[in-house]
Amino acid sequence: MEDFYIREANESDCDQLYIWANEESVRDNAFDSNKIIYSDHQEWFKNILKSPHHKIFMVNRYDQPIGQLRLDIEQDVGLIDYSIDHAYRGRGYGSELIKYLSGIVHQYDLPISKLIGKVKYQNKASIKAFEKANFKPKEYETHIEFYKELLDE
Repeated sequence: MEDFYIREANESDCDQLYIWANEESVRDNAFDSNKIIYSDHQEWFKNILKSPHHKIFMVNRYDQPIGQLRLDIEQDVGLIDYSIDHAYRGRGYGSELIKYLSGIVHQYDLPISKLIGKVKYQNKASIKAFEKANFKPKEYETHIEFYKELLDE
């Protein structure tokens, strides 16, 4: 990803992540669409940073933060959560981030053999991003689960 770098999130990223998480379109596409209370976010974020079962990364283009990428590790599965700042949407960055996940898993030696992203049917941009990143879809009543096996890589 030219002109991009990804780094692990730290305490100073709490406010930026809160702003992104509470954007109206992000809340609309989330499985829990309720607005997030700041004190709840602070506590959640502090716990995420300490947890061996979660990895959260900041995505920067040049020196500008443009998005976040999180993996929640359950057994050997990495559940994907990502978002792109509204000013940078529609440029294909989502699919590029999703493609980059395999490299992150290997770089950080994460105990993950499968990546999964759960997307609501209304979230056309994320559906397109996972399709473009060559994830396989599995349809459910309320959402599509996109997955990729990492054992073959």
